[in-house]
Amino acid sequence: DWSSDVCSSDLLVRALRAYPKMNATMEGDQVTHWEPLHLGYTLEDGDDLCLAVLPNVDKLNLKSLSEELANLKREAKENPTFALTNLGDFGIDSFTPVVTPPNCPLLGIGRIKPQQESRYSVWLSLTFDSRLVGSGVASRFLNAFALSLKNPLFALL
Repeated sequence: DWSSDVCSSDLLVRALRAYPKMNATMEGDQVTHWEPLHLGYTLEDGDDLCLAVLPNVDKLNLKSLSEELANLKREAKENPTFALTNLGDFGIDSFTPVVTPPNCPLLGIGRIKPQQESRYSVWLSLTFDSRLVGSGVASRFLNAFALSLKNPLFALL
């Protein structure tokens, strides 16, 4: 669902701005922290899943982000600096995303499930290489993203 991807992408960009060390790749022993954000999205491609990259997603407003996601091709334009995989559309609640070097970190989002009285729950899984990103930074980033999902208006502040 592109509308939920647009919302989660916008909130993810905001969390990555607050935790820029999460926007990184590693090749060999070389860690690179990136200024631009090239967000990778896992998309269905026949019998397989592939990674498509939306470059400079941090420079897009919500309208442009929505348009770019709608036009996103099913092949990578360049390496992502952070990847997002959403298997909720496949009815999967929880999973462990696998990082393919040099791409790191990778956020997995499971199915959004209704609970009670207009409340929803979702599983988030963050996979990262601890040589690249410290576990404290990763934990604080994931907490910030989760809090922004609970209250998207808070992320606008």
